[in-house]
Amino acid sequence: MARPFQTEPLFFWLPEANDLRTISLDYDRFEYIEVKEPEKIKHIIHKAVKWKKMLNDGVVNSMSEIARMEGLTRARVTQIMNLLKLPGEMQKFLLKLDDPRAIRKFSERKLRNKQKVKINSKQNKNQL
Repeated sequence: MARPFQTEPLFFWLPEANDLRTISLDYDRFEYIEVKEPEKIKHIIHKAVKWKKMLNDGVVNSMSEIARMEGLTRARVTQIMNLLKLPGEMQKFLLKLDDPRAIRKFSERKLRNKQKVKINSKQNKNQL
């Protein structure tokens, strides 16, 4: 009796070719069906810039809409959008990052603490 035709996608990384391959496994026969390039890793500030443009262009009316669209909480969208409150030089630096290690070093969470220090120092200056 003949076996029914079944395929199961498998993903594997070829370091020498520097790409992600998908193959279809048909029992003993391997066949390439699709080649995907790995998505380039970007700093989260890129999303903040994109969302700000969407708000300015009227594509979305509020950050709540962005949260629904992205499947995030409103608080998380606010945290990411707060990156746009960083000084312009810092924003430019973050936008240029492409090394995954550097991106992790300047994560949104770590930068959030820097924003608090900046805000607190402004409040202290105003009180003096």
